[in-house]
Amino acid sequence: VADQSPMVKAAFHKWQAVAQKYPQAFALPDPMVSGRYYARQMAPEEEKWELMVSQAIPYPGKLVLAGRIADAMPLLTQAMEHAMAADMVSSQTSCRISLGQAHMLAGRFEEAHALVDSALKVACVYQERARQTYALLLLGEIAAHRDSPESVLAEAHYRQALALAEELGMRPLQAHCHRGLGTLYATIGQQE
Repeated sequence: VADQSPMVKAAFHKWQAVAQKYPQAFALPDPMVSGRYYARQMAPEEEKWELMVSQAIPYPGKLVLAGRIADAMPLLTQAMEHAMAADMVSSQTSCRISLGQAHMLAGRFEEAHALVDSALKVACVYQERARQTYALLLLGEIAAHRDSPESVLAEAHYRQALALAEELGMRPLQAHCHRGLGTLYATIGQQE
């Protein structure tokens, strides 16, 4: 009987999606930043001296997936500040979406909504349609996961994200939209 329940099915599919994300993200190495300095020695052989410093930087998305949201939050905030200082619009949108997701996972829904909504507005102005899709999906998740879920608003965001994902051929995002709608409908007791 339990395997026929839409809530159990939605929870199982959500678990499968998360279980697949985790190993994929952690299989990738952290980005490395390195700098080199060459100095010529004042000897007749013209030897070169090389000094190299490198540092692995933990990718904030991996920290969020690992549940280390507190560690990821300052890195994401710093990345957004750098993107804003350098006037990199595309990076600003991505940073706002990632930081919004971290706030949502931390239960800070108002901050998450403000960040993702501003990312959506920027993405619309600069016609970044893929980022619009991600922002709409995340707005749907934020509306669905609030303490008092806003099911009508969540459904509208999920449907907008789904339509745009279908138009752009973003199949994994379409699956996330269907999962979000299925979970939402299971929560409110409605058939998709």
